[in-house]
Amino acid sequence: MQILEQKVEGKDMMQFMADLLEKNEKQEIEIERGKLSVSILKQMNNYSRLKLDAEKFELKKAESGLHNIGE
Repeated sequence: MQILEQKVEGKDMMQFMADLLEKNEKQEIEIERGKLSVSILKQMNNYSRLKLDAEKFELKKAESGLHNIGE
């Protein structure tokens, strides 16, 4: 009985599948890394907005205090 070896891209089937799985895992890791980066950037953006809102509030408070002094 003769066994035929199937080759894909010059590699035997087992090696081709192993390489494909490894490539897939690396791509999944990159996707997760990207999601984490997006999450961190969103948190930084939210922090900046909160800080800006707090500064605006303090400025309005200071401006209204100055107007009350002149009355």
